Amino acid sequence: MTPQNPQFQVEADILPAGHWAQQGPGKRGEDDSDDSSSTTESLNSSILDHHVLTLLLNGKLHLAPLPKDINKAVDIGTGTGIWAIDFAEEYPEATIIGTDIAPIQTTWVPPNLAFYEPASGFESENGCLKPTHALYQWGRIFVEGGRKLGRSWTLREEDIQRKAMEEAGFVDVQVKEVKTPMGTWPRDKRQKEIGAYMQLAFEQDAEGTVLFMATTLGWSREEVGVFLECFRREIREGNTRAFFRQRIVWGRKP
Repeated sequence: MTPQNPQFQVEADILPAGHWAQQGPGKRGEDDSDDSSSTTESLNSSILDHHVLTLLLNGKLHLAPLPKDINKAVDIGTGTGIWAIDFAEEYPEATIIGTDIAPIQTTWVPPNLAFYEPASGFESENGCLKPTHALYQWGRIFVEGGRKLGRSWTLREEDIQRKAMEEAGFVDVQVKEVKTPMGTWPRDKRQKEIGAYMQLAFEQDAEGTVLFMATTLGWSREEVGVFLECFRREIREGNTRAFFRQRIVWGRKP
């Protein structure tokens, strides 16, 4: 069956928070995060995300054909800084700057790296993802929350990254999309490993990822917790064969 792309179906209605109370027990599960562990889980999730991306790119840190003698590089939204650290070690002669709004980076960094302080909807491999699924609604929460905040959450669907690079003067702009499975449903060994790490990352920090957007839409934290019970259950069951797409865009300045 043809894979769906629910995130950009903007005409579909987002389900109300109360819907999820009818799907689960209506209380926070033992694997839900509390305030004391949310920071650690966010850090672990970021590290797992980095590992997934390097697996998807066969160990590469980037796809742009960079010369070995580059002088400077910037990592915007660096998170834990793990990508910037690896990049700094691969290019020891370059000056690397990592920027993020959260000061969660490690205190030890390569001498050529400095941190400055100032995440797509799911699709279905088998066509079984429906608007009543929590996995489907996950993307809708971000699209609708972004719309309320005046920020687009459909960068890939609207081709904003490529257009922005071209408007900024980059040439030879290229685009690569990678399909990231959610869970261990793939038969391919490498895809199964990627999906397992992605599931672990989402399960560890699902609340930290979606809480702000959901509360922007008027949900209570308790309602978010019930939604996440359904979300985690669907991931573990694997019946929808869910995945999401990640886009990498690169180019060069003439």
